Amino acid sequence: MEENKSNIQCNENISGSDPEKNWVNDSIKCMIQLLNIFFSAIEKKWLNLLTSTDNSIKTNMYELCHLLSTIIHDIDPDTEIAEQIAWMEPKLEKENDHIAMIEGKELQIALLESKISENDKLIAEIEPKIKDQDKQISMLEAQIKLMINEKDDLIENHEEHKAIIKNKDDQIAMLISDIKDINRQINKKDQTISKLNKQIQVYYKMHTKYEPKIKLIRFPSLEPFKPTWDNKIAGPGWIVIQRRTDGSISFDKNWNAWKDGFGDPNGDFWLGLERLHRITTYQQHELYIHMVNHNMKTRFAQYNNFVVGSVDEKYELKSLGSYKGDAGDEMRACEKSVFSVYYGLWNPYNSRPQM
Repeated sequence: MEENKSNIQCNENISGSDPEKNWVNDSIKCMIQLLNIFFSAIEKKWLNLLTSTDNSIKTNMYELCHLLSTIIHDIDPDTEIAEQIAWMEPKLEKENDHIAMIEGKELQIALLESKISENDKLIAEIEPKIKDQDKQISMLEAQIKLMINEKDDLIENHEEHKAIIKNKDDQIAMLISDIKDINRQINKKDQTISKLNKQIQVYYKMHTKYEPKIKLIRFPSLEPFKPTWDNKIAGPGWIVIQRRTDGSISFDKNWNAWKDGFGDPNGDFWLGLERLHRITTYQQHELYIHMVNHNMKTRFAQYNNFVVGSVDEKYELKSLGSYKGDAGDEMRACEKSVFSVYYGLWNPYNSRPQM
């Protein structure tokens, strides 16, 4: 055993450029030396045991051990190692490639695990927001459902209201039709009444002579006068205040003549401003203007509140009231004007100042 110990030496300085090959060569040499030592020891042990056992078994075991020891001693370490290295190199390269591939996969796995970890963090951060959004979506869905129900109710009510409105429209249309029929009947009756009134007026003018009860009109501090009545032009009861028909009387008069009156009551004449003042201020009177052109076509203008002022007011035309007729509201320009002798009427350019 002491002799064999000196043989267990591994050459670590084998020439060669590949460190991995040198290391494998040294490892194999060391293993061979260990096997030599091992089998030598077994051989010695068996030699010591041969004295007390069967000779055939002893011989066979001894020969076996000696054979194994001889085979090991006969191996050329350099030749066998070189062949084994040559045989192992492609496998080592494949293993290295496989290891490199595994290392690459492991790196990819590490990167993926890192990304998975980051994604897990993001998911953990996003999950509360998603839950909040789910709650909001649920609330919105509930609101939408409520709004849809309200819309359906409104549509149903709208349809009912449409039916009611249509019924009312039909009733209104019927009422309008009835009103039109009534208006047509009224128009027919108005036309009939108008015709009858005209016939009555014609008959009245032809067969009635107006005889007023008042023969003289009296006012304090004014000489009584007999008015001229007309019951043909506008109906009975009208006092004629002016008539101009044939030009037989000149109306170019002074102030006193216009104040006291002049002319022929049966022809052209003027009643007088003072008399007009007393009559129109005593009670409400209307003014009726009747005009006839050279073609004998007539026009009229009628006012419902005719008032003439006093001499101190220069017989101002204080009021005319509302107008009706077909001659035009030309007298309206004279309202609030004083009487002009020069023009023989109320001068619109000579108005009294309004206070």
